[in-house]
Amino acid sequence: MSAPPQLSIIIPSYRPSEALGRTLQSLRDQAGDVSREVIVVDCSPDDAAEQIIGDATDVTLVRVQERFTPGIGRNLGAERASAPCLVFIDADVCLSRRSLEVIATQHAAGHKMFGGALELAAGPDSDWRSAVEHDFFNHENQSERPAGPRESLSSALMIVDREFFWEHGGFSDIPRMQDTELCRRVRSDGGEIHFFPGIQGFQTQNADLPATLRKARIVGRNSYALRFKDKPPATTRAALAATLPLLALAKTTRIVGRHLRHSGSQRATRVVLSSPLLYACGLAWMYGGYQGLIRNDGISGER
Repeated sequence: MSAPPQLSIIIPSYRPSEALGRTLQSLRDQAGDVSREVIVVDCSPDDAAEQIIGDATDVTLVRVQERFTPGIGRNLGAERASAPCLVFIDADVCLSRRSLEVIATQHAAGHKMFGGALELAAGPDSDWRSAVEHDFFNHENQSERPAGPRESLSSALMIVDREFFWEHGGFSDIPRMQDTELCRRVRSDGGEIHFFPGIQGFQTQNADLPATLRKARIVGRNSYALRFKDKPPATTRAALAATLPLLALAKTTRIVGRHLRHSGSQRATRVVLSSPLLYACGLAWMYGGYQGLIRNDGISGER
């Protein structure tokens, strides 16, 4: 009789590529004897997920006809989960060999919500465009950073105690930034969030520069919507409009600075060379902030 799973690994999927196959293989290659179940929740209009999973008996595939937001896909997986610890990873994130072991240890130590390092996956799909996307959006998750408390985590690699997850309502049904919104709720309720660099994921990024700039603009717009759920007073809006350029400059400078402080020489050189493009992403983020300020119509589902 097999032992009950210690971890439920939940992967939302939509039109998955071969990266999903690499992700599943990284789970099979894990060191240690941590028992786990793997749940892929897929809403693709085709059978790509079935073809990738094939006849593997170590993966449960949950098919949903209607396309869901990633947060709802994760909630559906959590509903099927039987382990006390939920491990949310994206379909393009491969875990390092000891990651599940570290996750089980930290969960057993009493940590309820935590994450790990997200690095750019090496390979033929990675080039300077991938690096710009990764460096702008994953600037808090370097493997060189020390363990400690965090304000937010990426749902590309997020671990939550199952009871704790449902006590806080799971992910909200919003088009984007479900992870940021959940972390804000947890922290407003007095919950703690931690980072452990011994947990490492390697993410495939393949957006071109226009797509990365568009993503930065959407994040800027949605960051405003999360911060101001109701239309703020005119004085607040005017002050924000005046300071958005400074906020964008500070945000991008902080991104560059974090990479330089917590990177080896090779990545530091990469960040220095790509810094003009990172500041271009900051300008796109600022433009999105102005869109949110003017429209004030909530979280955008734009992709």
